[in-house]
Amino acid sequence: MSTDYDLKRSIQDIQSGISRLDANSRRKPARPGQAIIQRAAAQLARVCGDEALANVMEAKAAVAPAQTTVATWAAELVSTGLPGLILSLERQSAMAAILTKSPQVSVLGVGVTRVPVAGVAPPARVVAEAGVIPVLRGTFAALSLTPFKLAAICPFSDELAEFSTIEAAVRSLLSQSIAAGMDAVAFSTASPGGLLNGVTPIAASAATPSTAAMAADLKALLAALTNPSPDVVFVMAPAQALVASTVLLPGFLYPILTSSALTAGQVVAVDPMGVAAAISAEPQILVSQSAAIHEEDTTPLPLATGAQGSGVVAVPMRAAFQTDVSLMRVIMHCAWAARVGAVSSISAVSW
Repeated sequence: MSTDYDLKRSIQDIQSGISRLDANSRRKPARPGQAIIQRAAAQLARVCGDEALANVMEAKAAVAPAQTTVATWAAELVSTGLPGLILSLERQSAMAAILTKSPQVSVLGVGVTRVPVAGVAPPARVVAEAGVIPVLRGTFAALSLTPFKLAAICPFSDELAEFSTIEAAVRSLLSQSIAAGMDAVAFSTASPGGLLNGVTPIAASAATPSTAAMAADLKALLAALTNPSPDVVFVMAPAQALVASTVLLPGFLYPILTSSALTAGQVVAVDPMGVAAAISAEPQILVSQSAAIHEEDTTPLPLATGAQGSGVVAVPMRAAFQTDVSLMRVIMHCAWAARVGAVSSISAVSW
C-alpha cells in the first residue's frame, strides 16, 4: 500500500515537473533529457494502472508545436503573401505597383470580403516611470471587396504553334492585357474596382509658368488626401509623366507612375495605405482546340440568342476544331477598394 502511495506521489512530482518544463519550453528550447523524463513518467503511470495518464504523457512527448512550415499542422493557417503575378506586373501596371506598397493585399478566397483599413494613427506618448499609459483609439474604415474578373482570349493557328514560339508570345501578350485591364478598371469610376468612383476631381491650376501650375496641382492633390502616408504615389498620363520627370528634382519625395489608362492631362494621387485588395494567387490560363468563339474584341456576344427558330447568331464566329486553331484564355479574379480620402484626382492639368 505504501509502495503504491509512494509511486503515485512520485508520478505527481514528475507530472508537476513536466508541466513546468512544458511552460518553459514555450519560451526556451527543450531541456536535454526532457523527452526521456516524460517517457519514464508514462511507464510509472502504467505500473500504477493509470493508462490514460500514460497516454497523455506520451502524447506530450511526441507532438511538436504548431509551426508555419509544418503541413497539416498550422501551415495552412498562414495567409499567402503578395500574389506573384502582381510583382511581375509592377513595371507594366500602375495599379500593380500601388498594390505592392499596400499592406492589405491577400490572396482571393483567404479571409473575409470586408477588410479593416487603418485611418489616422494616434501618436504614442511619453510616459514617466511607473506612470499610467494612456489608452488610445485608432480609426478603421471597413472596406467591402467585391470580386470581379479580368479575362481575354487570343487565337493562333496550330501551324504557328508547331513551327514557332507563338504560345510563349501569346502568354506574354495576355499578361500585358491583364496589366492594362487592371489599370483600366482601377483608374475609372466603374463599380466594382474603380478607385475614382465617388472622387470629385480637383480644379486644375491656371498658374504660369507651367512649372508653377505643376507644383500647385501636386500640392492640391496631396492636400486632398486624408492624413497621407509617406508612400503616396502620383499616377499620370504618359505625356504628364514625361514632363514631370524632366521638371521635378531628383529628390522629389513621391514616386511618379505612368498609365495609359489615364486620359491626357489626368493626374491621380493614391495613398497605398488606404487601399485593400484580394487577388488570385495565379491567373487561370487554358488552351482549347475544340471551342467556338465570337471573334469580337469590344462587345463580344453569346454565340446565339433568341427563341428557337428565330435566333440571332453572332458573327464572325470561329470553330477552333474545324479551322485548326488554338484558343488561349486567361482569367484573373480580383477585388480592391480604397477608403475615403485615399485617392484624389485632377482631370485636365495645363502642363
